[in-house]
Amino acid sequence: KVSIGMELTEGEIEQYKSAIESFISNSEKYIEQQHYVVKLALDAVIQSDNEFKSEITAIVDEYYAETKGEMERLGKQLRKATDDAWADGILDDTERKLIDNLIKEYNEVLNKVADAEFKAKLQMITIDGDVTPESFQNLVDKVQEKIQDRLDTLQEAHFTALTNVNLAYQAKLDKAKSAEERAKLQKEWDVEVKKLAEEFSKTKATVTFEGISFAYDVLIKNYKDG
Repeated sequence: KVSIGMELTEGEIEQYKSAIESFISNSEKYIEQQHYVVKLALDAVIQSDNEFKSEITAIVDEYYAETKGEMERLGKQLRKATDDAWADGILDDTERKLIDNLIKEYNEVLNKVADAEFKAKLQMITIDGDVTPESFQNLVDKVQEKIQDRLDTLQEAHFTALTNVNLAYQAKLDKAKSAEERAKLQKEWDVEVKKLAEEFSKTKATVTFEGISFAYDVLIKNYKDG
């Protein structure tokens, strides 16, 4: 058995590596699927202007080619970091942080797609006809709905991250040899939980502000056009 603050069998190490591999594979499949879906969407929406469709398709293809290249780079680094970390049978804090940072980079790429979807959903919300208190309230209600959808997704991501931080630190606490070591670990644990909460709050504020700003911009534009 090996130790990372808890004991793992060779089979459990293989499960860890398998989970990393599944994460890489699922992330790459998600980006590939999004690229395929957007191609179908462009074909469905742009039917009378082939030049415009070719122009937009080229832009989209360039973005996804770069994104897939980035995912491939991160995948190689994450696989290597995982193999190197377990080569001596011990996953130390430096190795764990490297793996965690690479996973974070992966999620940042995936979040760009989610953020773009959120913006697109906002952009599809319009006011038909003149701006009235009722039509603007309807717009605000729709924007709030899209904001809540995005926040729900972020809440799930925060829950997943927090759960795994708790698992990792609880395992370390269970193996701590002294009260001093347990106090040190508890302090680190509290800091990590606080950082996660702060990042979640910042992201929530950004999403909410973006939605409110969109509603305000639509209002101003409609008054100017009117």
